[in-house]
Amino acid sequence: MLTTPANGVLLLSSLSFLTIGIVGWLSVSNPDRSARIWLIAFVIAGITPLLGAGQPMDARAFVLSSTAMALSFALFGLSLKALYNERFVLRDYIVALAALSLFFMALLGYLFSNASIAAQATAFALGNGAAATWATVEAMHLAKRTRSRFASHLAVIFGIQAAVLALRIPQVWLGEEARLSDNDPFALSIVLALSLCGIVKAISYFALRLEEVRNQVQRDAELVQEQAKKLAQKNSELVSAMHAVPVACVVTDPAIRVIYLNSEARRLIGSSFDAESKLRLSDWLIGFQDAQPVAVTSARHAFLKTPDSASALAIEISVSGVDRETPGAQWVFLLKPTEHSQAVLESIWTSFVRREDRTALITDDAGRAVSAQTGWGEVLGPYAVFDLPELRFGGITESRDAAGLDLWATLAKFTVDRSQIDRARSEQKSGRGSSLLLRDDRGHQIICSFVPIKSHASTEQRWLIEIGWKAARASASEIKPRQSREVQPERTRVIDEADVPEFLKKRPQAD
Repeated sequence: MLTTPANGVLLLSSLSFLTIGIVGWLSVSNPDRSARIWLIAFVIAGITPLLGAGQPMDARAFVLSSTAMALSFALFGLSLKALYNERFVLRDYIVALAALSLFFMALLGYLFSNASIAAQATAFALGNGAAATWATVEAMHLAKRTRSRFASHLAVIFGIQAAVLALRIPQVWLGEEARLSDNDPFALSIVLALSLCGIVKAISYFALRLEEVRNQVQRDAELVQEQAKKLAQKNSELVSAMHAVPVACVVTDPAIRVIYLNSEARRLIGSSFDAESKLRLSDWLIGFQDAQPVAVTSARHAFLKTPDSASALAIEISVSGVDRETPGAQWVFLLKPTEHSQAVLESIWTSFVRREDRTALITDDAGRAVSAQTGWGEVLGPYAVFDLPELRFGGITESRDAAGLDLWATLAKFTVDRSQIDRARSEQKSGRGSSLLLRDDRGHQIICSFVPIKSHASTEQRWLIEIGWKAARASASEIKPRQSREVQPERTRVIDEADVPEFLKKRPQAD
């Protein structure tokens, strides 16, 4: 194969192109569409000299090597097109390249059998030159789009290769009919130029892709810095606004975990707050434990009580979201103390989480119900005692139906042990919260917790009573034993006082 210097250069370029293609493929962990096409083009370019090796050149070697070189140039251009045009359909271009390759092969085969070397070299130069020119145009489009100097290098390199291939036409038509693998100085210079440009364009392409990655990383870093600056500015403005407003302000994350409290909120809530504790605002709102964030953000009134406070506080809630669609989304709650009027209580019950075994009531100092959670009758209905039962119309479910309920008489109707009730009443008269546990004769339980409601706008004392119900388990004595399936013989009990004939009392004597 190494009979001429041109053959040696072709062999070295073949090894170089194959090494670039294979090593590049193994080095890139996840190549994109452009990189895959580019590496395939280098592998085809590396096979091209091997297909045309041999002396003298036959039709198979000439047709395959010429078509492979043109196909590699076309794939190089297609790879560059994939970098700036993501919408083009690759399948359509592959079909077009396959059709053009078959036509080029047929033309070269016909010329090899029926024409001179000049006609064959002219067809070779026109076909490969057109493919190299197309790659040059795609590199120029990429350079305009990316403004990268490496894309400009590729346009220059492909332009040089197209110009060098065009030199074959004046060479053969001036009478110097020689193959590129022959021992001809002009042909050797063409082979050297094509080989060197092929190696240089590999360097330019990989530099282009590395520059693209670097620019993307730089853009991402700038975006992160910009978002960090906006977040810091937003937090600064938020903190300033929080301390400027005369109402309690609480900032939470999307999961309602508390991030920050202003000084008014700390005074109002009366609880020490640790940012690392990840407390939820719903843990401080009575009736919202384990509630979804959407239920908390949709509430307009609620009872606020922290573990450090001895009383509950009726508050009005105003909610606004900051950057809800971003990872740094936050909820801002404005908490304002309000009176425990009937309208406020009805608003609280609409957001109160309802449970079948639990309910809540609002009573006065005398234990008379003022309002209640919807469905309170499911727990207290069977034992409800009212001051004026004749005014009741049978309703025991709605909040307004609880008005006039005597809580102490209702609890006394449930149980016969009044000691716990008397204790809770005495603690309530002294203004302290308490709790009690009552059982009836069947083992059912009622658990009550009494929390005073603080209000700066009303002089009337109100109490929030949370009532839980727990049914008794079936005892062993209540379980009826199963009847045995074995037939038991009937036992006859002889009653001495019965009038039995004498002959029946005598035993028969043995014969």
